[in-house]
Amino acid sequence: MSVSCAVLLDRDGTLIEDKHYLSEPSGVALLPGVGPALSRLVQAGHRLFLVSNQSGVGRGYFTEQAVVACQKRLEELLEPYGVAFTDAVWCPHAPEESCFCRKPLPGMFDELRARPKSNYTRAICSILRR
Repeated sequence: MSVSCAVLLDRDGTLIEDKHYLSEPSGVALLPGVGPALSRLVQAGHRLFLVSNQSGVGRGYFTEQAVVACQKRLEELLEPYGVAFTDAVWCPHAPEESCFCRKPLPGMFDELRARPKSNYTRAICSILRR
């Protein structure tokens, strides 16, 4: 019997093309093979979580609403594969703000763990890009 786990995924350069401060939903493009790969994880019973540094917000390049719009577009692109995230969090701070949530620090992971729908105490698999 396989163990279901929470799969924590980075966004830019892992799931979608890294566009360097992506702020327009029209720029969201899945990397090759991402849809089918995530579909296999979901079919195996794993839950997907997105964790992403979005320093463009803290630097004033775009708003958090732009991050939400790009997240919505990512979800639309994954929908035909039967893929949905259980939850998503991002760090909106610039690196020089020295926050606790910016990867690789554990703030976003702690935030997810505290949310009722996360409930990932049995196993955690992390697929992250810094």
